[in-house]
Amino acid sequence: MNEIDPNDHRDDLFSTPSDVALLQLLLADLHDDLAGRLGRYHYLIDHGRSLGSGGTLLFGGTVAHTALTEARSSFVHGNFAATILLCQSLAENTLAGFLHVAGEDLPPKVGFHDTLRRCSANGFLSSGEVTDLKRLADLRNPLSHFRNINDPDNLVRRSVTGGELAEDVLAQASRIKWVRRNAKEHSARRPSSQQAHLADALRSPRPWHAQVLGSGYGRGAFMVG
Repeated sequence: MNEIDPNDHRDDLFSTPSDVALLQLLLADLHDDLAGRLGRYHYLIDHGRSLGSGGTLLFGGTVAHTALTEARSSFVHGNFAATILLCQSLAENTLAGFLHVAGEDLPPKVGFHDTLRRCSANGFLSSGEVTDLKRLADLRNPLSHFRNINDPDNLVRRSVTGGELAEDVLAQASRIKWVRRNAKEHSARRPSSQQAHLADALRSPRPWHAQVLGSGYGRGAFMVG
């Protein structure tokens, strides 16, 4: 009968991997799907050009900035479920933040559909953009909340019905339309009283968090929160 060497941890499933082993995993992960990552990065850069040559005004503060940064990173690295969840966070915080700075009297915890209704009523979003953003929420909900296999939004059911791998379904869903409208278009559609309120808010000494953001697509963004 062979004796067990107490110093031999090669077969110990609960042993901690060495730094070298972890580095090998990281290098392998970096190498895998490199062409796909480059393609997705170019996809973001190409779409970012539509944000305008002067940059983008991003409302929602640190939460919106973090969601934007991590959504881009998740998309490039192929973490598509995370991309969808982060894009929903970005949409909710950016739109509600814009309404807040524009003088809208928001409840302490405004819901997303209420935010969309208010944006539409004030002319900040077109009906098509509202439809796209509702679709984003529909993509997010089955990932945030349990759906059994009989639900048409269940990821496995969608995969089987469409004859695609689940990760491919998520990859296609993550390529949602960004809400792209430059500041000039916003100004043209915004009621004059709210436009004046927004300008006053940006000039006021209130503790808005403003920061110029260098983005990987477009010429930068300005964050107000």
